Parts: sequence; C-alpha cells; structure tokens
Amino acid sequence: MIHILKEESFKANDPVINRLEDLIHDMKTPISIIYAIAQIIEDKNICFEKLPSLAEKIKDNCHFLLKIVESAMDERQLSSGGAAQNLIYGNIVSVIENIVDSMVPLADRKLIKFDMSSNVAEMFVFYNHSTIERILHNLISNALKFTFTNEAVEILFTDCGTSYAIEVRDNGLGMTEERIARVFERRGNLDLQNNGSGIGLPSTKVLVESMGGSISVWNRTDGRTGLCVKIALPQEL
Repeated sequence: MIHILKEESFKANDPVINRLEDLIHDMKTPISIIYAIAQIIEDKNICFEKLPSLAEKIKDNCHFLLKIVESAMDERQLSSGGAAQNLIYGNIVSVIENIVDSMVPLADRKLIKFDMSSNVAEMFVFYNHSTIERILHNLISNALKFTFTNEAVEILFTDCGTSYAIEVRDNGLGMTEERIARVFERRGNLDLQNNGSGIGLPSTKVLVESMGGSISVWNRTDGRTGLCVKIALPQEL
C-alpha cells in the first residue's frame, strides 16, 4: 500500500504525466462540440441552409484538435511540462468571438445561450492564438457544464486601464469557499459528480501566466448563483 501511494504521488508530480493529462483534458471540449453537431444532423433538426455554418464549426474544432496533437508531438514541450510562448500583438475581440461561435452547437444541445457584453470595441494585447483558444475552451466548457438548462453563460470584456479582462460567468450553484481556495491546486477542484478531472483551472492558470496575465475566481455577487472566472491580460509587456 505504501509503495502504491508513493508511486501515485510520483506520477501526480511528474511534469510529463501532468502535461499529457492537460492535453487530453483540452481535447474533450472540441470532441464534445463535434459530437453535438453530429447529433443535430442525425436528429434532422436543422434546415439545409445551416449546414455550411455547422461544417465550418466542425473544421474549426478539428483545427484546434490538430494543434493539440502537434503540441503533444513536440518533445521539448513534454520534457519541460509547458509550451514556449510566441506572442503577437493584436486585437483579440474577433478571436474570442470566433471561439465562442464555434461552441454554440454544444450550448444549443444543453439549451444554454451565450450572452456577450463589452465596454470596449477593441482589445489589443500580446497573446498566443493557440493559448487563448485553450484558455477559453476550458473556461467556457466549465461554464456550460455547471450552468442550468435554459440559462446563459455570460462573457464580459472590460478595459481595466493597464490590462483587458475577459470574465466568464456561469449560472449554476457556485462553489464553497473551501473549494475556491483550492481551485488552482491540481485536482484540488475535483468534481466526481460531474466527471471533472480537476486539472482544467490549474492548467488554465499556467497558460494565462505564460502570457503575463492573471486569473481569479469567485462566486457571483449580483444576486444570482454561479461562478465567475476572470483572466486579465496586460496591454503592454
């Protein structure tokens, strides 16, 4: 028994194992979206005119999967436990909107809407496109998982002066303060009831910080229940 516990502890702290777990976790959302589209087509609950749009969403998510596979094949990333960031400076509003749009079929299957609002028209930051995709897939898929049917996942863009913030709010039960305190620990937010792996937010934190950003989590304080996750990316490095 002691030997088994030591072995499991070693595996949990192994950067290669952790990296592989992160990559597998990242693959779940695009696969779920593609499966949701397949169900829509199979149920014949769609008009012919919408097929090109659905095909485009399938291609977007397949492209995202290919990027994950390419990342997994890079030995240097696996050996270091993370990916080197090649940052570009640009407006990420359209990037975010495209990612959200690609996840609409998954939201539709759950009878959940996306509600996006912003006090800015542009958000120029230093970012890595693949990293932003992985971050938002993690945050939005979590929000969809915990939001009640016929509710909305809210996505807000805010100019914070020295940084731009992207906030994702779900309409679910929220978390206990004890769980929030451990939410960035690997498997500290393990949710067996919802088949959670407990690695999504810790992995997201690493990705956000790799671009010089920060991430925070708290329960909603606007009279509704649910969780808020905000990432802030600097306007200048």
